[in-house]
Amino acid sequence: MDEIKKALHKFKEAYKKIKHIKFLQKQVKTYSKLVNEIKDAYIIETDIEVKRKLLISEYHLIESAQINNNKVGEHLEKLKSYIHQY
Repeated sequence: MDEIKKALHKFKEAYKKIKHIKFLQKQVKTYSKLVNEIKDAYIIETDIEVKRKLLISEYHLIESAQINNNKVGEHLEKLKSYIHQY
């Protein structure tokens, strides 16, 4: 019975980690879409100040996407080692 509880706990923990990874991946996808929209708006926009703000926003979105991508990689490695541990 103890083994079943341990296995169930392991499964729940792995499931939580997978859900978090999927959440981060979805965020990266959203950031990518927003960056594309910003690029389109940048082409259309004529005001220099607005263009500057668009570039700053684009930079921050790209930076956030890279951070989340790195987190996904770290979480996948942890998940892999967690699963192989048992």
